[in-house]
Amino acid sequence: MSALRKLAGQTAIYGLSSIAARFLNFLLLTPLYTIAFAPADYGMITYLYGWSAFLNIVLSFGMETTYFRFAMKRGAGGSAPTTGKGADVQVYATAFYFIALLAAVFTGACILFASPMANGMGYPAFASSVLMLGVTLGLDAITAVPMARLRQENRPWRFVAVNATNV
Repeated sequence: MSALRKLAGQTAIYGLSSIAARFLNFLLLTPLYTIAFAPADYGMITYLYGWSAFLNIVLSFGMETTYFRFAMKRGAGGSAPTTGKGADVQVYATAFYFIALLAAVFTGACILFASPMANGMGYPAFASSVLMLGVTLGLDAITAVPMARLRQENRPWRFVAVNATNV
């Protein structure tokens, strides 16, 4: 029963805080967008948000889940290729630096090719929006593994604080 209670508590803290942060983001930005942009312009923002959902998955590469599962397996007495605290640091570093490199390449490509990408999407006036989206997605990808580490270290309130600040 205690494992079920712990799972319910973690779901409430980690899951609901993520949902609340995204809802707060939506609640604050939607009125701003509808006031600041004409309907056609707001359509472009919605189009970019659609791309962001897909690209966020690609950029994180599932590495945060991989790190979290590896760390939890080791903590539950599972076998791992290496043991000790140094192994945990190495796994974290490998996951983090891989995602950071991928995010840097992606962000660099967005910086260099924002105008051609906006033209290709049929919205040449929105190169700056494409650029901002690229930088935002890159930064979001870089935070994925550290957020998984906070979960692994059972630091829910720091997780909530960082997640809310991320909005």
